[in-house]
Parts: sequence; structure tokens; C-alpha cells
Amino acid sequence: MAAPNGPQEPPQGWPTAPQIPPTPPLAPPAASAPPPAHAAPTTPPPFSRPSAAPGSSQHASGRRGAVVGALAGVGVLVVILVVAATVVVLRSGDDSDAVATADTVDTTSTTAVTEPAPPDDPTGPSEPVDETPVTEPTVPQTTTTTTMTTTTTAPPAVGRTMDDPVLLGDAVHVGDGFFFAVREVDFDATEALQAEDSLVDTPEPGKRSVLVTFDVGYHGLDETVHASSVRLSAVGASGVATDDFSCNFYVDGIGKPMFSGSRQTGRACFSATEADLDTLVISAEGGWGGKRVYFSTHEPSPEPVPFPEALGPVPGSTYTYERNNPVAIGATVEVGDYEMTVSAWRSGIDAEVDAAFPYNDLTPAAGKTWAAATVTVTYVGTETGDAGYDLHFSWLGDDNLGHKEFWLSPQLDTRDVELHPGGTTTFDALFVVPIEEADDVVVYATQFLREDSITFFGGW
Repeated sequence: MAAPNGPQEPPQGWPTAPQIPPTPPLAPPAASAPPPAHAAPTTPPPFSRPSAAPGSSQHASGRRGAVVGALAGVGVLVVILVVAATVVVLRSGDDSDAVATADTVDTTSTTAVTEPAPPDDPTGPSEPVDETPVTEPTVPQTTTTTTMTTTTTAPPAVGRTMDDPVLLGDAVHVGDGFFFAVREVDFDATEALQAEDSLVDTPEPGKRSVLVTFDVGYHGLDETVHASSVRLSAVGASGVATDDFSCNFYVDGIGKPMFSGSRQTGRACFSATEADLDTLVISAEGGWGGKRVYFSTHEPSPEPVPFPEALGPVPGSTYTYERNNPVAIGATVEVGDYEMTVSAWRSGIDAEVDAAFPYNDLTPAAGKTWAAATVTVTYVGTETGDAGYDLHFSWLGDDNLGHKEFWLSPQLDTRDVELHPGGTTTFDALFVVPIEEADDVVVYATQFLREDSITFFGGW
């Protein structure tokens, strides 16, 4: 015990820190609730003592008391900071877990807080300041996950086997953007075919020439394609197929280049055995990535499935932009090894064509008329060119088929000439076009064996 009126010595051991009240439970889920408040520790009042001379025992004892009091205050502050940090961590951890799972989270975290020993007391604290666990109940949170379900109805498997073929008249996709339908079947067409073409074979005994009329449409986006990409054969109960050239009759009617949305009608002949006629089906497979589909030659569809409809350029197809933005009259562009300019477009020139060819009947079919594009070309290649051989012209309208030009002798006088670098010639490319579309069609030009050279002209 210190002398009367002198500074009091601290008690033996480290003083006990003030009690920290337990953290109250969190309120129900609410927007950003503030952290719970803690009672501020009570600081002992400062000692009241008279001044002492330096070096005296009273002076030394007072200095020791001041140091000990400061350390006690620092310890209390550390405890408060640890508790506050624990509360923040618990709150943060609860939010993170609630986001990570779709189930309800209800977890209790416990942290024991013990006051550290002072640096100059090797014995450590006489007892924990407060070993009552600080409990932070996690706020239950539920995350609702919505799953979108897409229901896709698989197309019927009709036509995938010979026993369940597609009915006559129904249009079905056969791969690579091609659609196909059988329209008519003539099971003994030899006489009719030979009347058209004497080179058609007479079938062997026990066989028939079966003529199939069909439609093929194209609704892919890659342009241009040809209907001959659809591979055809005929097969019956014998399981032995016959191809579409077995009558020595070329498939006809499908020779036009096809843009997306087009359709053509063709004919194919198959030499089939009489034993197979009652079970004969047509196998069609579109392109190299197609699927084999069988079509009936006997049973008509009560309600024929139509082809998809499309008039004019189809959005997203290869040449839609060029068709909608053709090269204008008078503009010069490169087409392969040539610089080309279309300087004029003339439609309804039937009388002009008749006058040029008085000994030929060139009257167009009903609803159609003659038209001409006046073309000037300059050869810019490195060898020689022939505009009559190298360059090909077609017109394209709402049916999305490429219709080729007509070659008439007067135009060849200025077209079928040999051109050296810089050589120029002018000629007319002649077409038969629908009267209703005569001034709305576009003309496209290509150089032979240069499919990348296709160029559209229009805006007449």
C-alpha cells in the first residue's frame, strides 16, 4: 500500500476488463439494418494526487500507475474492435451463403473472445474477460430459381421406311434445305416418252418405264443451288433400286439455278420390274447432308401438305443484300476478268425482235415479253477473253429462279469476239420476262467457272 496522499499501486495481476453485453439478435430481413450497438466501457476517473519532486518514490510510483492505466485502456479498445469485426464478418458470411444456394440457410456461428495478456506480464490474464459466446443467428433467406422449359415437338417419322411412305402430293424436307413431293406417276410411259424422244429405251421383258412427275423446292440460305442435288431412285419389294437414268431419259424441268424460296417441276423415268410396281416407292435424298425419305407412288394425300411460300429475296440468304441493292444503270463494276456497264434496259420489245428475225416465230408465251440489257465490257485480264464464251446472263424475279438469256445470231456479231487486254465491245443480252415484272427483275452476270463473280444489275 502506498504512503498516504501518494499514488495508489495497481492491484496484483491484470485488471479485469469491463463486461461486454451479448449482441442482440438480428431483426427480421430488412434493408441494410445497422450493426447492433454495444455499451461503451466505463473509464475510471483520473487519480487526484499532489505533485512530487522528480526522483522521489512518489514520482516513480505515479509513473508506473500511468503506464498500467494506459495499457488497460488499450486492451479494452482491442476487445471492442474484435467483437465489432466478428459481427461484420458474420453478417457478410450469411449474405454470401444465401446467394450461393437455393435452399434456406439457418446456421449459428460462435466466437469466444479472450482478452490478451499484457506484454510485460508473462503469467497471462488471471481469467478470461468474458467467455460467453457471441452468437449471431443467420437470417434465413431463400433464393427462388426459375427454370424455362422449352417443349419441342418432333416431326413425325413418316417416310423414313418403305412401309410408311409420304403420301402423293405431300411436300417434305429431304435435307440441305430441299423439299420434295411426288405429283403424278405413269406406270407405263414408254410410248409417251418415245414420242418426245426417240432415244428413250424400250424396256426389257418383265419391266416397265415408270415416269414420275415431282416438285422440288429450296428453302436453305446458301445460294445458288441446283435441284439435281436431290438424288432419286425407285425401289419395291425386291429391295433392288433403279436410278433415274435407267430409261435413258434425262431428268428434265429442273435445270434452273435455285435461290432460296424457289420451286421447280421435273420428271424422272425409272425402269422397274413388273413385280415391284404394286410396292414401288421413290427414294429422295437432298444434298450430301440429306436424309433418305420414301414417297408413295400409289396413295394420294387427302389434304396435301404444301411447300413453304416465299416471293422475292429471302432475308438472310446469300444474295439478298445484292438483289436489293443492284448495280445501277451506267455504273461500271468488275465481273471476273471484265469491267462491265449496263447502259440501258428495254422491255416490251416483241416487235423489234420479230423484225430482226422475220423467218422465226419468236412470240413469247402468254403473259411474257421480250426484254434486252445493253452491255459494254472491257477485258482486263492478262491473256485474251471472249465475251460470248466467258460471260453468262440471267434474270431473277419473284419466283427466285435464275432464267437464262436467249442467244440470237445478231447479238453474237459484237459479243462473240476475241478481246485482248483493254479490248471493248457492246452487245444486247436478250430475255423473256413476265409482263407484270418486266421492269422489276434484276439481271445477274457471271464469268464461266467463276461463281464468285456473280453481280446483280437493276433499278431500271
